Amino acid sequence: LTGYNSNHLRINEGVLNTNGNTIRTGRLKLNNTATLNLSNSKVYLLSPYNDFDSPNLNSGTSTIYLIPASTGSYTLDMGANSFHNIIVESVNPSKINNTGGGGINKLEQRGTGAVNLNNVTADSVIVSPGKTLELSGTVTVNDYVSLSGTPSSPTYLSGTGSSDSLLVASGNLCFEYLRLSNVNAGGGATFSAGQGSVDNGGNSGWNFNVITPCVQFQKTYVPDDNFEAYLEANGMGDGTANNDSVLTSNINGVLRINIDGQNISDITGIEDFTSLNYLNCRSNQISNLNLTHSNNKLDSLNAEGNPITLIDLSNLGELRFLNLQFCQLDSLDLSSNDSLQELYLSFNSNLSKITFVNNSIFRVLSLHQHNVSEIDLSTLSSLQFISIQNGPLEYLNLSNNSVVQVIYLQNNNLDSLDLRNNNNNYINNINLTGNSNLNCVSVDNAVWSTTNWIGSNFQFDNHTSFSDDCASFVLGPSASFSASPTTVCLGESIIFTDTSAGNPTSWNWDFGDGNSSTAQNPTHVYATPGTYDVKLVVNDGTNSDTITKTGY
Repeated sequence: LTGYNSNHLRINEGVLNTNGNTIRTGRLKLNNTATLNLSNSKVYLLSPYNDFDSPNLNSGTSTIYLIPASTGSYTLDMGANSFHNIIVESVNPSKINNTGGGGINKLEQRGTGAVNLNNVTADSVIVSPGKTLELSGTVTVNDYVSLSGTPSSPTYLSGTGSSDSLLVASGNLCFEYLRLSNVNAGGGATFSAGQGSVDNGGNSGWNFNVITPCVQFQKTYVPDDNFEAYLEANGMGDGTANNDSVLTSNINGVLRINIDGQNISDITGIEDFTSLNYLNCRSNQISNLNLTHSNNKLDSLNAEGNPITLIDLSNLGELRFLNLQFCQLDSLDLSSNDSLQELYLSFNSNLSKITFVNNSIFRVLSLHQHNVSEIDLSTLSSLQFISIQNGPLEYLNLSNNSVVQVIYLQNNNLDSLDLRNNNNNYINNINLTGNSNLNCVSVDNAVWSTTNWIGSNFQFDNHTSFSDDCASFVLGPSASFSASPTTVCLGESIIFTDTSAGNPTSWNWDFGDGNSSTAQNPTHVYATPGTYDVKLVVNDGTNSDTITKTGY
């Protein structure tokens, strides 16, 4: 649903289910007893005023973006509703009113305009450096709050009067480069304004005499309860359950983490595991695996068995092992991963595109149950093992892969395969069965391949043959025959045996004495002594071929 600043979406009665679709509108208004089920939708609100009079907003895991397109202030009246995620990106001042006892799971202030929270309760509040947050009444944060700025972009926090409060239940909170005025801190937590912070007056409950940097108190935001519970249970938390945070100092030295099967859907917080080189997050519920802010030391990632549809690996330049089997990927970009050596992508049935970078150490590719019709492996000069099975693959060129040893390409739609890599004797396993359109494979030496690629390690369909250059290969059967014996006494029988390739379905013999046959393997008796020219024409219903043996 797309609209503009002057277009409004007003829901007066009944139920609207968004089913995860994106909504972009001016004003969003929920009236009377109407119900709005947002599911996991992204909602972009452009009007300077939005209100929810009906208490029947079910926010699900949706994200609401406040991005007013007009000038002037912006107001969101929550009514009695609770919201999952609200992200403020407005350049104008914004105000969020809690008038009916609802709450917000996570609020992020990213816009250049100040954000005013009026009696809001949120599980997490995150203010980006250089941004401004104003408090009216009592603002309560249940779990995680981030207010630190930077030397060049301090964060501003202020009350609108003398009785405005920020309450956090527990924890040692320390913020750097913070400009404070008229904020009463309390609720049970300890509040410290660290290096670069300025007391502009009217504050209470703050410690401004912090000598050491805030790093000793620094928290990492971990919104997924199951991920946080795992970290708490394994000595990587902050001692407080379900507060959406852990101590950064407890995770930034961790080298390996195994969160296999923990029912985790969001691994936000992994970016502060700055020493991590091994991550196993298989068999969880992760749909978006964004590792752009993670450390680039990670060399092994196993995310098998997650419903991943989006993934960003562009920051992982040292990644060597990647397992994304049983996911839901449509495409995979590996153009930044030139250290990758092993890639496992089987059972991504919608995966249609894989982009590789020039990589001289990549060795193993496994891809079964896929939707890839064409793939470029020419930049993978050290590829040794390739298994692409059960998909629509039509074309593959391995002429640049001179050290490949194992080639499994069963049950695709191949009609072109080039194996001319000048090192065919290095290949020790091939299976090309189940490719009904693959009549010819280009190889270094067709005679050598026909002679040596035999036995259980080399499996081909009967209609597949080898050629030094399949571009000159003629589609259809290739006529050939033998006879025994070729020297007989008058009246003795000669058995002619069809040895044609390419699965002919009809045969036409001319024995050179005026007689003929349409049997595949006929027997013939010559009535007059002599030598005869024998001709065989074979046909597969579409194409034909002829061979004549003179004086045979």
